[in-house]
Amino acid sequence: MFFDRSYENYYSAEVWDDKFKGGFGLDDPMEDSRYGALMMIMKRYENKGPVLDFGCGDGLLQEKFRAVSRVRLVGIDYAPAGIDKAKTRGLADCEFICADYRRFQPGERYSLLVFNEAIYYINDYMNVLERMTDYLLPDGHIVVSMFQTRVTARIWKQLMARLQMVQGAWTGDERSGRRWTIRVFERPAVFSGK
Repeated sequence: MFFDRSYENYYSAEVWDDKFKGGFGLDDPMEDSRYGALMMIMKRYENKGPVLDFGCGDGLLQEKFRAVSRVRLVGIDYAPAGIDKAKTRGLADCEFICADYRRFQPGERYSLLVFNEAIYYINDYMNVLERMTDYLLPDGHIVVSMFQTRVTARIWKQLMARLQMVQGAWTGDERSGRRWTIRVFERPAVFSGK
């Protein structure tokens, strides 16, 4: 794992599906500071939506975001059990789609693309980001949240070299010692550094 580009080899759609079937939930108090920071950042850059969340899991982010925004939300995840749980939340103006975001073809353009603890589960994250920027509105933004590890440090290095950051935040949980970085990138005119 020391030299891995991502966690793709350890977390497949089947692994996540089994986790959600087994009762896995994302609403842990340890994550509160991250969700709080992420929601405020998303609110700042939503530009009246819509917002597309990659790797939405059980829809927790969408539920929390409803407290601060009424913008239309679309969440995609490749774990059917996660999407099933997300749909049971019954959130207004929120669509959940079971799909692998590496092959997802959006039917519209978005003001915000959100990768909430999701981009590090695939090896080809730069190709996905490049392809998905075609579905960003001209004044749209990309939001990426990742907990701090050696793998995510390598991913941040690539993102920072190829995208223009407009805002960044650090947050953490004192009890567990976990720390997260959340960054906002502007829509690139062209993807640099191929």
